[in-house]
Amino acid sequence: MELKLMPNASRDKSQGRALLLTATAAMSIGPAYATDFNITSPSTAAQTLGSGSGQTGSIQSTGSLTVSGTTVAVTISGNNATLTNLGTLNQTGTGRAIRDNTGVTGATITNGSTTNSAALMQAADADVIQMNKPASVTLNNYGTMTSLNASKGGAQAVNFNAITSGNNIINNYSTGILQARDADAVRPGVNGVVNNYGRIIATNTTDTGDDGIDGKTNTGITINNFSGGSITAARHGITGGPADGTTNFTTTINNSVGASITGNDGSGINLDGFNAKQTATIVNGGTIIGNGVTGDGDGIDVDGLINLTNTGTIKSLNAFSSTTPAQSEGVTVGGGTIINSGTIEGDVAAGNTNAVGRGITLGSYGMLISGLGLLGVRGYRRRRNAPRALVAPAHQAVACAF
Repeated sequence: MELKLMPNASRDKSQGRALLLTATAAMSIGPAYATDFNITSPSTAAQTLGSGSGQTGSIQSTGSLTVSGTTVAVTISGNNATLTNLGTLNQTGTGRAIRDNTGVTGATITNGSTTNSAALMQAADADVIQMNKPASVTLNNYGTMTSLNASKGGAQAVNFNAITSGNNIINNYSTGILQARDADAVRPGVNGVVNNYGRIIATNTTDTGDDGIDGKTNTGITINNFSGGSITAARHGITGGPADGTTNFTTTINNSVGASITGNDGSGINLDGFNAKQTATIVNGGTIIGNGVTGDGDGIDVDGLINLTNTGTIKSLNAFSSTTPAQSEGVTVGGGTIINSGTIEGDVAAGNTNAVGRGITLGSYGMLISGLGLLGVRGYRRRRNAPRALVAPAHQAVACAF
């Protein structure tokens, strides 16, 4: 390709880099410059925080970086890099907005600030941010990060799934929105931590597997959903599980008073498993809701062992089956311990005559339940204009699945 001089470009060889920047921007070519950058006005030149440690990139509130095609808008390949967006970072083609394909350590990525919730990171048809190797990264979000996922290829707002070692922390603050269309919104890595004070949203048009937070097969994930935080998804609010039955797999979820986890056509929390090697620790003071529109809709579904302390509300709104009766279960688990002083309900929507409600369904791994009462654990089918009460024998407060 011939590089032509623009009228405003210097011909001084000592200004060669400035010449290249001016010319390529004019031609809408987006090479990645491996250096610090500070964008204060609209730009189309892709950037790289490169191999030199501690490089810094900033997009000011007056600036924007818009990159098209397959090019990554900002590539991170150096350790201890810091990227701050106070304006707009937008990948309008099929490339990612931010990507590490090296395996960096000490990366810090911030979208917005305590005084700037208008900051936007968006990708049209790829992940907004992907760490594609084991890495160490902290994400702070005060604004909006959106994966439009035009081709429905499974593009996340935050994709740390490939991180099998290294700290990976996602802080979504009270003004923050992490959202994906027809895809999971957030995928943490192994031992990842998600601190949510804002909103995590996965919506769908025709796709059916869209979860708020999907841990995939990554163990050791901790999710803290603080007061005011909401995790809402087209399918499960939170999901994950081991790849096979030979490995230990742990998950910790804390849902505070005033926080909510909702699965609109699935479980509030769904953790798959094969045996008692899967353990989940869940402390709920808020609301966890599942809803089965096309299938199960359990409040909490843990195939392995659970350590559940509930002072809030855990509820399944409905379950659907076109053949055998569906089971709408507030909590269904393989075994473990449940300490309940809140409400656990299995509900059935009005007009659904092919489902039963169960407060708790127990598996065969052994179980200890304490603090139960009829006001705390209820299994019932709601009848229009009828009071909520235990309905027997089909609808059960506690049932055994073995």
